[in-house]
Amino acid sequence: MERQLVLMSVYVYTFRRNRRLLLLFFNVVCVSTMSRNRALTQKELEEEIERIMQNLSDEASALEDDDDSIADSNYEPIDDESSDSSDTNSTASPMLAQTADTNDDELSVTSGTNSPLPGSSAASAPMPNTDTDDNLAGNAGAASDNMIWSIPTGRQPVLLPFTKQTGTELHLAELLREGPLEMFYFSLINDSIFQYIADQTNLYATQVITDEADVKGTSRLHNWFPTDKNEIKKVFGLLSYMGIVKMPNIQACWSREAMYKNSMASKVMTRNRFELLLRMLHFADNQDNPDNERLHKIQPLIDKIVYNFKTSYEPSETCCIDESLIPFRGRLIMRQYIRNKRHKYGIKVFKLCSKGGYTYNFKIYAGKKLDQGHTTPTSVVMSLFEPILDSGRTLITDNWYTSVDLAKRLMDRQTYLIGTLRKNRRGLPKDLVNKKLKCGEIAALENQDGVRVIFWNDKRNVLVLSTKHSNTTVDTTNRRQKTVKKPEAIVPYNSGKSSVDISDQMTAYQTPLRRTFKWYRKLAVEIILNTAMVNAWIMCKETVNARISLLQFRKAVTYKLCQAQDDGLAEQPDVEMIPKRKRQKHEMGKSDYKKRRPCSRCYEKVRAEKGWKEARNLTRGRYYCKGCNGEPFFCLSCFNKFHRYETP
Repeated sequence: MERQLVLMSVYVYTFRRNRRLLLLFFNVVCVSTMSRNRALTQKELEEEIERIMQNLSDEASALEDDDDSIADSNYEPIDDESSDSSDTNSTASPMLAQTADTNDDELSVTSGTNSPLPGSSAASAPMPNTDTDDNLAGNAGAASDNMIWSIPTGRQPVLLPFTKQTGTELHLAELLREGPLEMFYFSLINDSIFQYIADQTNLYATQVITDEADVKGTSRLHNWFPTDKNEIKKVFGLLSYMGIVKMPNIQACWSREAMYKNSMASKVMTRNRFELLLRMLHFADNQDNPDNERLHKIQPLIDKIVYNFKTSYEPSETCCIDESLIPFRGRLIMRQYIRNKRHKYGIKVFKLCSKGGYTYNFKIYAGKKLDQGHTTPTSVVMSLFEPILDSGRTLITDNWYTSVDLAKRLMDRQTYLIGTLRKNRRGLPKDLVNKKLKCGEIAALENQDGVRVIFWNDKRNVLVLSTKHSNTTVDTTNRRQKTVKKPEAIVPYNSGKSSVDISDQMTAYQTPLRRTFKWYRKLAVEIILNTAMVNAWIMCKETVNARISLLQFRKAVTYKLCQAQDDGLAEQPDVEMIPKRKRQKHEMGKSDYKKRRPCSRCYEKVRAEKGWKEARNLTRGRYYCKGCNGEPFFCLSCFNKFHRYETP
């Protein structure tokens, strides 16, 4: 009896982590004991335990396997993401291996046969909801109620064929083809946008000066005067120049030291004026925000620019939606953390990009609590893709956006969907998700709407949803020039998913972003000088077939913004560059006469403005120039200005 208790204790310890198996174990032991009206012998107890283990082995495997990573045992599972406003939002997608070393003889397509999957039926029960966040369900609450999954029969619907002519809008292309290349940029960021920024900057400056009751006498606010669109262009031109020519700080661009010597900035604008304009740069009226929207300071500008992006370019047949991160480490409620990004902290932007990297539409993430119902993956995709639905396009998404409900909604709007899946999404076939595949093996199921889920084991398990492709394999070449087989849906996914990555890569080159910018100014600089610049460069290359690098295009736009090429702007004088013999020719002397005289330069200036009666009341002095004809009298400031900066 003691040995039986010890043996039972061992199995209780074995099943301690699974409550259901533990209850089943005690139930069987108690029933067997009561049916025999005696205690079980050791042999009978071992037989009962072995029978339980055999009957429940499959169930135990399913219940004890709580790993959501659909990967190998060494893979660290990634926490489910949501659009929460906290700083712990991270995204990751399974690696679709371009570098797979799968041999042809190891591949076996198991879903192409007429028999159901091993251990499953042709019509399996809907997968129970295991999500802990409504966002992870892709807003698919009612999509899985009557879902029926079966062996693929090729009943995917044929949607509207894609017939649009992609690229730059035809009328705009004809106007820009014969003009300067930088005009592609000014078709996206036109004069109306610069005028809007100038108006809002003047309004904000007026509000600041009015609110500042006690302005110090040395404050630069005393030197403020209204700006215009041309001066705003120069501000952004100088910011673009600072992205091309890196300096340790803004002041170094105006430095007269030999190490930093560069006359570009001084030809365009004085340093004090630039810093004052940068301080007042604004994009919306602070007093007109009744709903306390978080993006109020930048949203009007975004709406104007996005409208130009949409009307100037027709995106390709295959598009991609993914998130980008604008680096920002300051205190901001909208700041996000994405651990697989180069800059892990920043402002998250949802981007819809055409093939090649053109950003057609984008949306700033303002936080889940403020924008409930509009930040779930499905709603983000539908809002970004709304202008180009019903056109037969194909959308590529990663596992944060892809869901069965999204696929159904897009099919209803004549749009295909290809994307990786998380296996805890609602509505997925449980038999397929939990199936154990060998390397190179493929399994697939299809529901009554034509949504096909493909499960492929390469270097790790990959779950893909497609409403366009079958579960057949195609031959591809990896980086080692070796022919491998992949599911048909993987090839367009790998090629289309790179469009957002290309856009992010191009915008990172020669970026003018600085750590000291406020968040809304950093967003404006990113959109105007990075996103719009890359879009214009893509339009230029596709329209005129110009072999021009992004750096060359950026330089052309920067010169045009600054208007520094023979524009007649006076360069700030450089004292160190004036030959010494010219400065030493003039010397200030002190008159021996007791009678004092007014400064000749001040006298002429006041006489021209106010008349001779006011001019004769000027302060008189005894200092004159020994090198000038007639030895005119000067005050110290006029002497330095006249002899250093002007020709006598």
